[in-house]
Amino acid sequence: MGHLTVRDNGPQLFHVNFHTAHNRPVFEVPEYRALLEQAPVETLERWQIGCCEWQVMPTHLHLILISFPDMPLNTSLKAVKGATARAIFIAAPELRADLGDHFWQEGYDWVEITTNRQYQNTVRYVRENRIRGGLE
Repeated sequence: MGHLTVRDNGPQLFHVNFHTAHNRPVFEVPEYRALLEQAPVETLERWQIGCCEWQVMPTHLHLILISFPDMPLNTSLKAVKGATARAIFIAAPELRADLGDHFWQEGYDWVEITTNRQYQNTVRYVRENRIRGGLE
């Protein structure tokens, strides 16, 4: 996605997604999807990470995150990925047999949102993603 430039003079907004290890469709299973739908809420609140929108897909998670100089995107994502992986492995240890020791793939994809129009389109995209994918 290119080189991430962190500004030191204010917030930045990003559309981010990251995938399960081996792109396994873990969240096709309703119980696992329910786990992921709860874990980010707790993590975002605990770490006070600004999140405008998020959506669970079978193999990945989409988020629209606000990044600040004192809470850069990589720090926020490390917290979200680590906490959700721990919560899911604790609640569903059987997933380790399929995924190994890492729930999420290394890294993440991101696009900086720089205009209101781009923000509105991205929110719509994230909200409608499951419908477009035939999942609802």
